[in-house]
Amino acid sequence: MDKKAAAERRQQLRNQRKSLPAALQLQHGHAVCNTLARLPAMRHSHHVGLYLPVDGELDLRPLRRWLLATGRMAWLPVLTGTVLRFRPWQGRMPMRHNRYGIAEPVAGPLISVEQLDVLILPLVACDHTGNRLGMGAGWYDRTLAAVYPSGPCPWLLGASHAFQQLDSIEPDPWDIPLDALVTEQGLTHFHRRPRPWPTG
Repeated sequence: MDKKAAAERRQQLRNQRKSLPAALQLQHGHAVCNTLARLPAMRHSHHVGLYLPVDGELDLRPLRRWLLATGRMAWLPVLTGTVLRFRPWQGRMPMRHNRYGIAEPVAGPLISVEQLDVLILPLVACDHTGNRLGMGAGWYDRTLAAVYPSGPCPWLLGASHAFQQLDSIEPDPWDIPLDALVTEQGLTHFHRRPRPWPTG
């Protein structure tokens, strides 16, 4: 797929995502959060990277409440230089909007991606082998490049609506694939790394 076709496909999926009724968005978000909370990869994790939803992305705030209630830490991405770092996502906390209009915490310690056990990524599309299509700025790929696949890289879980899973996506050489995808229909894991996927 050439860049023009990829951009058109990305915009089509974004429009479809944004056009979902609010009640369906809420239903899908709760279903995904419930699935995530039951995963062994989550139950054995203490530090989990999340995101704040924009542009029709799934709302994972119920998962944040579960993480904090069970003694785990939730972290939000912060733009720093050319990569993401992460600050704690706590109760009422000062936030500011970054250049993309996404809220970021302005207080608390900054950690790097290798200090997370699990990183949940938003996406525009994902295929059946774990290739992920993001918004196009490359922040997650640059952030993960130094630790994937054999370094201290967290488990990479995509969160999306089921219609965002496509038959195939042609990845760029720098794209980092997902370990698993969770939609309102359940879990798909991809076995992309030699590290075994947690099952118990």
